Amino acid sequence: MRVMAFVQARMGSTRLPGKSLMPVWNGMGVLEMTLRRALRARTLSGVVLCTSTDPACDALETLASGLGVQAFRGPEDDVLTRYALATERFEPDAVVRICADSPLVCPEGIDALVAFFRDEGLDYAAHAMDGTGLPDGLGCEVFTAAALAQAHAEATAPEDREHVSLFIRHRPERFRQATLAADAALRAPGVSLDVDTQDDLDALRRFIMALPPSEGPFWSADAIAPLARGLHTPPQGTSMDIASDDYHDFFIRDGKLIGEFEQMYRKSRHAPWHQDEACDKWFNKVSAALVGHALDDPSVRTVFEVGSGLGYFLSQFAGEGRTLTGTDVSATAVEKARALFPGISFEVDDIRFEGRRGPYDLCLMQAVCWCIFPHMDDVVRNVTATVRPGGYLFLGECFQPLDGPFAGKDVIPTPDALIGHFSHAFDTVADVRVTRGEMGGGPIIYWLGRRRG
Repeated sequence: MRVMAFVQARMGSTRLPGKSLMPVWNGMGVLEMTLRRALRARTLSGVVLCTSTDPACDALETLASGLGVQAFRGPEDDVLTRYALATERFEPDAVVRICADSPLVCPEGIDALVAFFRDEGLDYAAHAMDGTGLPDGLGCEVFTAAALAQAHAEATAPEDREHVSLFIRHRPERFRQATLAADAALRAPGVSLDVDTQDDLDALRRFIMALPPSEGPFWSADAIAPLARGLHTPPQGTSMDIASDDYHDFFIRDGKLIGEFEQMYRKSRHAPWHQDEACDKWFNKVSAALVGHALDDPSVRTVFEVGSGLGYFLSQFAGEGRTLTGTDVSATAVEKARALFPGISFEVDDIRFEGRRGPYDLCLMQAVCWCIFPHMDDVVRNVTATVRPGGYLFLGECFQPLDGPFAGKDVIPTPDALIGHFSHAFDTVADVRVTRGEMGGGPIIYWLGRRRG
């Protein structure tokens, strides 16, 4: 039996237009991740992008072509016809239907479903959706080309034309069908990991951030499902239920960025980087002085912090009619910051990705560059867009000894290199360097820039 996957995508989504190209991980868009993961399935004879004739979808075809995936284009709204014509073109015996809003579609799940479909001699099969199957967004469905042809010939209801398999699923007396349950360890009832809205996309980005970076984008269901089950388990209390004495366990390991920040805030016994004590230290007082210089400008009323953590640094600048917004990739950090400083707005956000931010009068980046240096170009672009023309950007960073190795040295080898990343858009207002020779560390840079324009 020749089985092919048709990945259904278009640019004209009603709830989130253009979502197929929106980045979800490491600059990789929703559709690209879906295609890359589908290509890993071993039971497929090929993968086809099944998209619309709308010219807006030209970009989707270009993306697919770059991955070696053929495209078929058909009606925008009559998706059943689109699938039927694609089946005539590529002549598979059966079609696996994958929605492009499922970037975590599971290759091993595809293989298991195809094997089940073949072995049982079915016309239609799908991963179970009653809590006994894979988490929503990991699964798919498969049907014979013959069943699809019958649906295409007979279906007249608009919903049957829009939802490809609906005609088949609603006629079990005509089409042999069954669902495939997943092993108990791979279940996550009630959890959805597909993308319909901006909130879904934001949540999925946060979820993926907690997966092992070294395995991306090909995380297995074994890695995804346990973490997905945890989405229904809120953090217990205000202290971490699985303790670690050193937050570095989740930050940098063996000279490489790990970046498990959600786990860090959940599991560290102490406030990472001693945020609860740092505001009284001399090095943070220097930061506060430079930020204060920007705040002396009466036009500065809105302040935005990237990587606000527990909110202690940002909280120093409350009052006097200012609006403060702190963001962090960790939902746990945001939850705790809201409890600590209820007068400040804290949101989950990832500056590596484009988003709806600002523009703000002042952006703060205090000790965050070592957390995001692998994506520095994206961060610089998004930070620049966050600051209004004439607004300010503050950078505060500690370096390791410059003559030794350290994680991120290839991207930010010196304080001057850090400033250089932003010099295309910002002019220097103040530049303070402190040598930490007596502390055994490298230099600290405190820099305030003003956006041109």
